[in-house]
Amino acid sequence: HRRQQYLRGELEGFEVLDPASVFLQAGAAPSASIELHYVVQAADRGRLPRDSVGLTYRFSKALEDTDVSATAVWGVVVSGVDEEDGWLRVGNRYLPMAIHGTEVLMLRDAREYVVDNSLLQSEAPGVAYRLSRHMDDKDPREGSIGGPPFGTIITGVDLGDGWLKVGNRFLPTKVNGVRVLFERREDHQICSACGNILMDDSVFCRKCGTLAHSLVGEGTEGSPAGGGRSREKMQKELDTMYQEFQRRMMSEADARSLAEPLPVPASSPALPPVQSGLLDFPIAPHSRSPAASSPGQAPPAR
Repeated sequence: HRRQQYLRGELEGFEVLDPASVFLQAGAAPSASIELHYVVQAADRGRLPRDSVGLTYRFSKALEDTDVSATAVWGVVVSGVDEEDGWLRVGNRYLPMAIHGTEVLMLRDAREYVVDNSLLQSEAPGVAYRLSRHMDDKDPREGSIGGPPFGTIITGVDLGDGWLKVGNRFLPTKVNGVRVLFERREDHQICSACGNILMDDSVFCRKCGTLAHSLVGEGTEGSPAGGGRSREKMQKELDTMYQEFQRRMMSEADARSLAEPLPVPASSPALPPVQSGLLDFPIAPHSRSPAASSPGQAPPAR
């Protein structure tokens, strides 16, 4: 016979259960149990006891319920299922994901991913972390602590179900059906202004026009040496781009001029009609005589 368990809706006069939240959690599909590999390694050993040799297993999800006979020493790799509540289940024992706010279990097979906005075109500054593998379970904190901004590089493990595990939180690989996480390549360049992934041969970001990272400061005093194109080569590329731009503009202008009809010249003013009457005289044939006929005289007789 299965025992029924209950929770009090109020505690010392204060409501401690939100019916809407309870309904949401009850109706949510359970997450699949995915076993991952973790390295027992503290992110900040200075916040832990100096004589600590590792993590003590727990019989339950309670820090004080320790199994003193079993310890995962620092540097060892353990395999377990993230319970998504701050605990890793290893067989029939548990290990805490963090001690005193310090992460003590690091994913071993983590890879680097770029948070990219070139396809989503979102107005938001980045993607919010989720506390579990549910889109509505967002980390409420603002800024980069609540989610990585677009253009940043994060380290996590792709769970293969549309989620990336980053520490003890999660990021969706797609938002509204559009991919926002891409595995980082060694030659990836990220635009510092808009978070867009640049093409391999990009000089400027095709989205916002920002100069590519590898070209910023090149050829100037104090710039890092090596691994970049020279100032002369960059100038040559810019000149080539400008010439190509001019050529295309001229070609477009020529095409427009050919498509337009030729302008019709303005008609010349009509000449006044030749007056006929007494002032009309027949023109005398050419004469060898130097004497010219004066106006008003009849032509000489032959």
